[in-house]
Amino acid sequence: MNNHKVNCILIVSLLSILLSAGCKEYIVDNEILINPLIRPRVVSTYPLHNSVGPFSNLFSSNNDYSNNPHFIVAFNKFMNLASFERSSIIVRGFEKPVWIAPDYYSEATSVVNFSIIDSLNYNRADYEVGKAYSITIDTTIEDINGNHPVSNISFTYIPEPHFRVVSVFPSKGSKNFDPQSNLSIRFNSSVTISTASSIQIIPAITGSWNLSNDSLSLIFTPNPSFKFNTEYTINVKEGTTDVYGNSLQHTFITNFSTEQFLFLHSNPDSGSVGFNQEDDFTFTFSGPLDTSSIRNGFQIQPSVSGYFLYPGNNKSTFAFRHSNELLPNTEYIIVLNSAIKGIDGTSLPTNQTIRFTTGNFNVSWSYPYNGETYVARNRFIQIYANLSIDTGTVRYAFNISPNIDGVFDFTYGYELHLVSFIPSSLLASSTTYTVSISTNLKSKGGTPLAQPYSFSFTTGPN
Repeated sequence: MNNHKVNCILIVSLLSILLSAGCKEYIVDNEILINPLIRPRVVSTYPLHNSVGPFSNLFSSNNDYSNNPHFIVAFNKFMNLASFERSSIIVRGFEKPVWIAPDYYSEATSVVNFSIIDSLNYNRADYEVGKAYSITIDTTIEDINGNHPVSNISFTYIPEPHFRVVSVFPSKGSKNFDPQSNLSIRFNSSVTISTASSIQIIPAITGSWNLSNDSLSLIFTPNPSFKFNTEYTINVKEGTTDVYGNSLQHTFITNFSTEQFLFLHSNPDSGSVGFNQEDDFTFTFSGPLDTSSIRNGFQIQPSVSGYFLYPGNNKSTFAFRHSNELLPNTEYIIVLNSAIKGIDGTSLPTNQTIRFTTGNFNVSWSYPYNGETYVARNRFIQIYANLSIDTGTVRYAFNISPNIDGVFDFTYGYELHLVSFIPSSLLASSTTYTVSISTNLKSKGGTPLAQPYSFSFTTGPN
């Protein structure tokens, strides 16, 4: 997109803001924007002179507009942004040193966005409650033709006239809020932890308030959690003050609803086929669990002994680790019933039935690969099974042809899934070997290999 199109879009965007703010300035003709005989002047500003905020779509570090400009100036000409020196633009009203920088969308534009920068930390400067700010742009700036304004440009505005709430989390009207999450309320001026005494949560809930590092937010942590499927109303009372004594003029009210206590998913999924007989079962819910309720709410057929686990810090998930290997090629049925409760005592609304079928004991892969050629003669041979191997059955199940002496090794990890055959001497050169694993191989749980497995490879000449 060329600069001309960019500037036209910016002009239209600004004019829509200005018109909504009550400014009725004319739309600049495109020929005027580049006419060298016309000197630059201001069409309008946002905020308007002597206007009072808060202003939508402009900067505030305390809300969703933190990346927007502090103010916008529309000129009748394309302006040379390189001419906007720090000394050309002065802002009054801040008690700390600041400077102003134009936002460079293009080298030349008629609509200029400006940011006010804190000279001490180079962050965007925050406005203070009740303060007026004055902007002055002097005549050293120039348009793309080198023309300068006839006179300085000045305007004054009050961006934050009153102490107020600028944002909340969750946002007003939110649905399905996670009961484990924190509530936060952000203000346009610094507060203290004592401000929390002016905040009411309905229905009442136990928890603790904390102050954010920048002193602009109060954060509520429920203990142990918000209730499931409940609508909450938050009131920040009229008269609540910031650290400077500025008062909230009206009670601020917001609301949100928490999600229902529901079963979400499991591993295995219902209908799964070929589930590994050694894997844990895991079950995930929409919120934190009452762990004491799980044993009474969990049933499995055929019966399996085991114990429950709670992985990591995820209070919404539990696992069942069976003590013994599951039966091969067998359908299991797990029922999660309404005895399972959320941390607030809410019961699972409906029973959940999960049906799955286990797999068989198989060799997953071998090395060298089947059909591989030019295999190194000093290479050992490996097989990897999907279940832990009963090491005592390996020598009765393993055969290599042509025969070669060797030893079996199980020290390469993988929790006994991997067995290595290490020949006592070099493999013969340019020879095809066939390795066979019979159904005499058993898993640690006693399951025999579902079917024989074999693979062949050929060594290199040297």
